[in-house]
Amino acid sequence: MIDLCQWRARIGSWGYHQWSKSCDYPTGTTKELSGISCRCTSSSTLILSIFISIALLLFISGDVELNPGPTLTDQPTKEELVELLSSSKFIAGTWEQFICYLPNVTQDFIVGIKQNAKENEVSPNSIDAVAQHCQNIPDITWRSICIALLSSNEVTLARQIFEKHSRTSKSTCKTIKDVMRSHYCKLKEATENCLQKIADKMYSEGLINREVRDMPTFEKIELDFLSLISVHIEDVSILEEKCQLFLSCLAIAEGPAREEALALAEDWQQEVFKNHHVSFTLLIYQKTKHSSATEIEFRSDHTISLQLQNLLKKFPGLVRDIRKFYATSKEYDMIDVARWIEESYEVTGLVHDGTTVDEIFNVLQPHYNFLCIDPLSDLMEEYPINDQNVLFKYRQYTECLESFTDSAKISEVMTSIEAALTEEGSRTDPKVVLKLSGKWTDRTIKNLQKLMEYFFPDEAKYLRIKKIRTGSLEIHFLAASYKVIDSLLAKAQDKVKFMCHFGIFQLTINNQTIINGVEDVNFSFNESLLHVISDQDEEYKKMALLLLQFDINVNYRNSSGNTALTLASSGKHHQVVDILLSMSPDINIRNNKGVTALMIASYYGNSQIVELLLRNGPDINVCEFKGWTALMFACQDGYCDVVKLLLSENPDVDIQNDKGETALFIACDNGHCQVVEVLLHANPDVNIATNDGWTALMLSCCKGYHKIVDLLLRWNADTSNKDKEGWDSFNLACYYGHCQVVEVLLGNVRAIDDQDNNGYNIFMNTKSKDGWTSLMLACHNGHYQVVQLLLDAELDINAQVKEKGWTALMIACANGHYQAVSLLLSKHPNINTQDKNGWTALMLACNNGHFSVVELLLNEDVNINIQHSDGRTALAFALQKSSQTTNYLNSVERLLNSHPNHMHQIKNFTVHSVVLAAIYCNTDAVEIIMKNCEVSQEHYTHAFVTACYSGCSPVMNLLSDKITSIINERELLIAAVEGDLGLLVSMLFEVGMSPDTPLVGGITPMMIAASCGHTEIVETLIQAGADVNKTNDKGLTVLDILLNKEEDFVTNSILNLLISTTGKVKPFSATQPQPISTSRGDISSNISLMRSIIDSEENPIQFHSDLLKSPAHRKSEDGNEGIAEDTQNTRHIM
Repeated sequence: MIDLCQWRARIGSWGYHQWSKSCDYPTGTTKELSGISCRCTSSSTLILSIFISIALLLFISGDVELNPGPTLTDQPTKEELVELLSSSKFIAGTWEQFICYLPNVTQDFIVGIKQNAKENEVSPNSIDAVAQHCQNIPDITWRSICIALLSSNEVTLARQIFEKHSRTSKSTCKTIKDVMRSHYCKLKEATENCLQKIADKMYSEGLINREVRDMPTFEKIELDFLSLISVHIEDVSILEEKCQLFLSCLAIAEGPAREEALALAEDWQQEVFKNHHVSFTLLIYQKTKHSSATEIEFRSDHTISLQLQNLLKKFPGLVRDIRKFYATSKEYDMIDVARWIEESYEVTGLVHDGTTVDEIFNVLQPHYNFLCIDPLSDLMEEYPINDQNVLFKYRQYTECLESFTDSAKISEVMTSIEAALTEEGSRTDPKVVLKLSGKWTDRTIKNLQKLMEYFFPDEAKYLRIKKIRTGSLEIHFLAASYKVIDSLLAKAQDKVKFMCHFGIFQLTINNQTIINGVEDVNFSFNESLLHVISDQDEEYKKMALLLLQFDINVNYRNSSGNTALTLASSGKHHQVVDILLSMSPDINIRNNKGVTALMIASYYGNSQIVELLLRNGPDINVCEFKGWTALMFACQDGYCDVVKLLLSENPDVDIQNDKGETALFIACDNGHCQVVEVLLHANPDVNIATNDGWTALMLSCCKGYHKIVDLLLRWNADTSNKDKEGWDSFNLACYYGHCQVVEVLLGNVRAIDDQDNNGYNIFMNTKSKDGWTSLMLACHNGHYQVVQLLLDAELDINAQVKEKGWTALMIACANGHYQAVSLLLSKHPNINTQDKNGWTALMLACNNGHFSVVELLLNEDVNINIQHSDGRTALAFALQKSSQTTNYLNSVERLLNSHPNHMHQIKNFTVHSVVLAAIYCNTDAVEIIMKNCEVSQEHYTHAFVTACYSGCSPVMNLLSDKITSIINERELLIAAVEGDLGLLVSMLFEVGMSPDTPLVGGITPMMIAASCGHTEIVETLIQAGADVNKTNDKGLTVLDILLNKEEDFVTNSILNLLISTTGKVKPFSATQPQPISTSRGDISSNISLMRSIIDSEENPIQFHSDLLKSPAHRKSEDGNEGIAEDTQNTRHIM
């Protein structure tokens, strides 16, 4: 018994042998019978004929069953032939016309049979004779009969015989035929203008016979090809080879034929070969320099490959339908379309009488391909298509193209795309060559298109990808015309500085180099995105939006720990943030400072961005590394809209940062009243204190935000809270002089009836740890309006600072605040109160030179003779400094008019006012005292001596008239005091006076000249024989006087001269005076005491508070509150 497979193979072989013999008769010739033409005239009949022919072939290639029954390859019996020829089913003609199309049957044979019957005078039975003759011809089978019937246009009868003698096949061969049948109409139309070229190629490849090549029609080509593959029913590899040859022969004609070949290739791949795991490769012969074939490989197991196949399948049909619409449409004049093409693509010769659609598309075709359909889109936009079927196909294709370019990475389709593109342009075609980082291979075709659209928004549609090379990705584009080159060059130059952000390191446009760099191996799309986002320029925003389409790692962090989202949140580019959020980033990522995107957006007050972020559920209570939350950042600069958005998410409003500050505290610190009010409605704890003990109320009082203070008090803020130094809200408001705040607080304090033992409100007289009251603090800074408010509240005006003993009046006088002193005096304070060191208000005013305050005090019942603990009176303090400013001198005169006591007990010594003035070298004061007071000669002498010890020549000169009446002695004194060498020489050598002449108190000219620093006078006196060891009445030598002066007031040259003259070496140390014997109990005998008196005391009332001077709460020099330390630090949150 024969094997089924062997049987099937033998039947196929026999069928092929029969087909080969049947191909020998000339096809397409006209056989006449009774003058009637046998040529087929109906196109529909022809198509049906092809259908039946294909069906016959499907039978030949079908599976063989165990009981196959009658087949088309069987030879009919005589009886079957008689039955057929006798049938009345011939419609188009007679049986004689049909029989002439059978193998080895001619018109002469029919005529001969009829003539023979007539000559033999038998009953003519031509049908029986013809049947007998046909039975004797082995080439006549049911298949050849079907073909003869089709040739004679007997379609109905041919179909009946076909259905009776054919079987359904489930083989691969059948599927190939079915797919080809579905493309029949499109293939026929696409090849009608290039049949001869296709036929020649197919003949050379052994796909068709000579007769088809000589007079080709697509019907004949199809029939021959299907007959050929029928002999290879189960050999898939041979079927694939034949199909590839068939497609490559179709594609060689280019244009629509090539496009339909691509579409057919894809369907064969999908429907036939994918089930056999065959990588189906379509060979496309291109018009290249070497006329070599290019391969497009379709991998049936890859989604991208399938998408590409789908595009290649749909594209030819779309182009054909668009062409057909314009070819058949009466709506547009092709001349107008041709003019538009010439203008758009810089071509000529297209506009002429009778311009056809084919001519237009021949010009347009090089500018579009299956990836770039912009030229077709532009044409349809300029000349709209109203055929809904075409529009549907166009929309469907654009959607598929969009999906493909969005998902297809360059590395995945590089080879296939380049093979599928049309032929290269000529050497003169304008080209754009772009070299990109190798990182681009992981990006999509759409990314590349978007890149070109960014740099060349108007020209990108005129660029077509022509070549893609691997490595550092190199892409060649063809420009539609030279018209766009100038524009491309200009825009490239304009944006050349941005190209590095996209990995572009070389760019050539029409052989003109724009960039010629080397690839940055460290290039990263992630870093580029972060760089452009951090810049607020609008151009960088556009680049960011483009880069976001490049499959970016949205959680990538730079060296500062920032991501694209954190950087974008700092600007106003909410579009960028919106896109980033759609990419599902980690919204709670923190940078190196612990700051999140929500914190940054809140810090910059970007309400739109905050709203976008909140929709994605961030951790709203997370803190950065200094404990700040997003709510704190928003409160800092008063972004009320942002605060409301954040509060809508129910954050913890009482979270404290590292300083112990809450969001409410920070809002109060910056005076954002509206924000404070919004926060208060979230019910925060208003009395939470910072690490230094400050509350929101205290800070608001410190800053003078009276509206905020009022709000806080209404929300039951505690006014009794104190910081670490014991300061409360009331103290702070008074110290900084915030009158409106004080008024608000006083209104709240008056409602409290708690009183101390003296009947004063305990809250108004509260003291800091140093014992300062609110009144004292207001007086310290001269805030008279606050002082007035406090005095009206009847607080204790005579309260003293503990340990120091200062009163509010003393503090105001010490600082010279006239208005505050005037207000205090109106309340009749104890004006003569002394502090622990004996200072009175008058002394403080005199010591600091506040003349107007001195006048106010002297108009009151003030005791001007009260002594300080060291014995000095107010006059003594005025004399001490009256040489510095006019105010001090005015104070002296005003005090002298009040008849003070001129004798001062200072450190157990009795000193007259004129002596004090002389000690301080206060010439003006000495002169005033001399004019207004009675001074004894003794006091003048003491004053002169002390002036000599101080080296105060003006005072000695002024007193010279009071200490001697001898003219020569006075002249010698003046010469020594003023350093008049000529006068000195005259008195010594002309008058003959002794250089050691003792003047008042035993003072010699040498002592006066040396103390006043007159070196020439000292040298002259020594040359004249003066005794440098001579002592005065107090037993002091000239060296004793000099060595007890301050170092800065000693002339070293004089000191060295005296030492060399005496032969004594004494160390010079003004800070370690030599012991001096004293014989009398007056000031002039104790130079050390004089020096201690000369050392004046600065303002004894010094206010100190570490907290008030800290950066968090101090005032700036212009009186405005400073910014909190944390607030300053957060300026660098990025």
